[in-house]
Amino acid sequence: VHHSLFLFSNGQVWACGRCDGHEVGLPSSHPAMQESAAREAEAKALRAVRHVEVRTQLEEEATADGAELNGDEAAFKAAEAAAQGIPLPNPYIPLPTLLSFPLSTPDQSESLIIQIAAGTRHNFAVSARGEVFSWGVGNTSQLGLGDDEEAEVPTRVKSVAMEGYRVLQASTGGQHSVVVAIKP
Repeated sequence: VHHSLFLFSNGQVWACGRCDGHEVGLPSSHPAMQESAAREAEAKALRAVRHVEVRTQLEEEATADGAELNGDEAAFKAAEAAAQGIPLPNPYIPLPTLLSFPLSTPDQSESLIIQIAAGTRHNFAVSARGEVFSWGVGNTSQLGLGDDEEAEVPTRVKSVAMEGYRVLQASTGGQHSVVVAIKP
């Protein structure tokens, strides 16, 4: 797990860490996600400049030696040198950031998140009302969202099999999730 979740006594959930698989549950329009994307874009721009510098240097060396430059080989060497010299940063959110949940009731006491579970690349949260939410990457259906393999933000899990049940607890693992529910 490369991300962290924090559950506060007021029912708020905060997240930070790796975010390339929606682990932190923030929409791509969120300022923290835009800052992460900007860090990556800056590194890519620097890498592109370095690529051109190395390619130019290789061309100059070949010309000085009277050798013929293999374009594919030069491009590969330039790309490799740029990648080694300027690594791309991991997409991450450095500070805990508040998540939003699509709660179905205006009653604050029922809307509180009372339990969270962090998986490898996906998470679950349970509300006081007994609703369960998931987000992240679920390419083996561990999100419980049917055919959706990714959920950018916390999304309520709805299932015919769960109708009439109240979720008490959720647990996540590498590629699975479990909920404990009762009929009220």
